[in-house]
Amino acid sequence: MTERSVIIIGAGLAGLAAGIHAQRNGYRARIFEHAGQAGGVAVGWRRGHYHIDGGIHFLMGYRPDSLTHRIYEEVGAAGPGAAIEMTEYAEYVDERTGRAIRITRDLDRLTADWGALSPADAGPMRDLVRLARELAGSPLLNMGMGDPPELAGRLASLKQLWEMRGALRYLTGRANMSMGERAKEIRDPWLAEVYANLFLPEAPAWFVGMLLALLASGDMGLLCGGSMAFVRDMETCYSSLGGEITFNATVEQIIVEGDRAVGVRLADGAVHRAGAVISAADGRSTLYGMLGGKYLDARTRERYETW
Repeated sequence: MTERSVIIIGAGLAGLAAGIHAQRNGYRARIFEHAGQAGGVAVGWRRGHYHIDGGIHFLMGYRPDSLTHRIYEEVGAAGPGAAIEMTEYAEYVDERTGRAIRITRDLDRLTADWGALSPADAGPMRDLVRLARELAGSPLLNMGMGDPPELAGRLASLKQLWEMRGALRYLTGRANMSMGERAKEIRDPWLAEVYANLFLPEAPAWFVGMLLALLASGDMGLLCGGSMAFVRDMETCYSSLGGEITFNATVEQIIVEGDRAVGVRLADGAVHRAGAVISAADGRSTLYGMLGGKYLDARTRERYETW
């Protein structure tokens, strides 16, 4: 194969995105995917009469003027009808008592409904809504979705750091506490569980505040076809650009010559070569499996052994 060729391991969102950008930049891309369909962890599957949608359900950066929306457009996942604006994030119901609370874009209503359920526990939600309002318009809402440092240049990176200076305070102190920790302040057991699971108990408060800020501003979209439609749109974009995918093809080894990845060997023994190799598989299987543990520095090895 020519130097302007690339092999990509894995047809998840990262692998498909890599293939799309490779094809657009003059590379001949081929993806090898272990499973029988694209999607990786953003996949759906059927069990009898049930469809289980195990991946993403909503998009941050739904508004066409957002930086994140531009990325969706680049990979073909922002076509007409792909998503609709979310006006409600979730509804939590206590099946034992029938109590319920809806998380809508109306943050004043959220504060009032929460306080009505337990006046003594109004404070934590009031604090979270205040944080969401502070974060509205913050650079944190873009989640670093501008040009990558390799393309942005030094001045653009410095500009981004300068713009972020006001948001750095949210990454420390109370705003950086996990929702699970903050939930311990709530006396009502059910509301404490709801509060901790507004996203994940491990998520920092600033992240959940950011979700509420995006919801309130109309910048969250619900995927009309679930995660698989999102994946299919990316796969169609990649294929339309001339990219290839080989399914049910397990990469066992990344072939390295002169400390440079030059190809892959599959589980069936077939060898495929290219000018470059991108692994969009998980880090452990890439570093320890396909590369045999030969390219680990001390810090990376320590992280995998102790984290």
